[in-house]
Amino acid sequence: MTAVANFDPISGDTPYAIKEEGFELTFAAIDFAANKAQLIGNQGAADVYAARAFGSTLFIEQTPSGNTNMTTIINADTNGRIRAVTSRHVVWPHGGAVVSQMSGTCIAKS
Repeated sequence: MTAVANFDPISGDTPYAIKEEGFELTFAAIDFAANKAQLIGNQGAADVYAARAFGSTLFIEQTPSGNTNMTTIINADTNGRIRAVTSRHVVWPHGGAVVSQMSGTCIAKS
C-alpha cells in the first residue's frame, strides 16, 4: 500500500513557527508487521517507523542529524476524506529549535 499526503502550512503563534509552501509526502512499501515504510519527500527517500494506531496510521522519521518528523494519517471520515498532519522538530546543535506543523489530505493507492 502507498499513501500520498498533501500539506498546507498551519500558521503558528510561536516565534519558531515556519511558514512554508505546501508539499507532498509519499509513504510506500508500508509493512505494519515489520513496523516500517519508505518515505519519499522533497529531500529524497528514507526508511521510517510505521504503526497503526486507534483511528490512524503513524509514521516517524529520525533524520541523519537526529531530528524527528512525525506524520499521522487519520482514517477516512464519513465523507471518505482522509486527513493528515505532519510535524517537524528541528533542534540546532548550538541551542534553539524550529518546529512546524502542517495539515492536509491524503489518498491511498494500491
